[in-house]
Amino acid sequence: MRSSPRKPVDDLAELRRLINQPERDRLQDLQDRLDDKEQRAHEMAAVLPEALTLSSDRGEELTRALRPAVEDSVRESVEKRPEVFINALHPIIGSVVRRSVAESLRTFLQSLNQSLEQSFSWQGLRWRIEALRTGRSFAEIVMLRSLVYRVEQIFLIHRETSLALLHLSADQTVTQDSDMVAGMLSAIQDFTRDSFQTGQDDALEEFRVGDLQVWIVPGRHAYLAAAIQGNPPRELHRCLEDAVERIHTLRGSALAKFSGDASAFASLRPEMEPCLRAQFKAREPSTSNPRAWLALALGAGLVVAALIVALRSERHWRDFVRRLNASPGIAVTQAEKNWFTRSRIAGLRDPAV
Repeated sequence: MRSSPRKPVDDLAELRRLINQPERDRLQDLQDRLDDKEQRAHEMAAVLPEALTLSSDRGEELTRALRPAVEDSVRESVEKRPEVFINALHPIIGSVVRRSVAESLRTFLQSLNQSLEQSFSWQGLRWRIEALRTGRSFAEIVMLRSLVYRVEQIFLIHRETSLALLHLSADQTVTQDSDMVAGMLSAIQDFTRDSFQTGQDDALEEFRVGDLQVWIVPGRHAYLAAAIQGNPPRELHRCLEDAVERIHTLRGSALAKFSGDASAFASLRPEMEPCLRAQFKAREPSTSNPRAWLALALGAGLVVAALIVALRSERHWRDFVRRLNASPGIAVTQAEKNWFTRSRIAGLRDPAV
């Protein structure tokens, strides 16, 4: 019995199946990979670091998106298991606190030692007289006379809006309207450009106000303004330039898109603090003069001897007046002791005694 020949339609379907089979297998494999959550997790883990790097280069969208979830997670973890965070932060906080206390104690002892040395010296006496004459405190006079330079304040100012983004001060008790200062600095720079017809990219780099000089270090989106007392070295200018570069490297996109919220730049404080520095004059070795010390010792000896003689003379005079007043028939009414003229005693005498 002969088999019936295959139909052309069946042959075409078989050919189509053979041709499309590899594509169907790949599609099925993709479907299986999509359905397998563990497999997808492994694949995402392989590319996640690179994706995070690319996202951070594009801007802060990922940071803003993750911030609420991370804050909620940290808050919940602190509420439920605070000991975990305490144990994690204890080594860091402990060392920082110890270092801060040691530095504060060292500064206090150094200041106390310096004040004691200057209080019992001719220079310290002159400074006290100057403090009384000018109405300033003795500590302020000591600082001004022993200071090489000190950075009093640093402002981070946004160029486009003239708003202060961050303000650091050497004296923590000093309060300053940073926005007002930033506006005045920007107004001074605008006045300089208009008066001297300079370009928009040109900026005032330095000016002096009383005992303070102000250095301005420009950046693309923000600039630093440092108020300095004394005579700072050029090394300080390099420190400010490095700080501006680091600030723009870390938060350049945020500075370009700044809309008025300065709290986002509080994290830049560590970049500016190294520029908040000071330098004092080295203490000169004391050059003692033997003749001066001998004259001082002789003078002190003469003063002490004169005091002893005066006290003995005064005691003898009082004993004499007391004995005279105790004599029968005599009443002392007045006793006047004179050092450089004749002394005088007045009284009454009973003639019947």
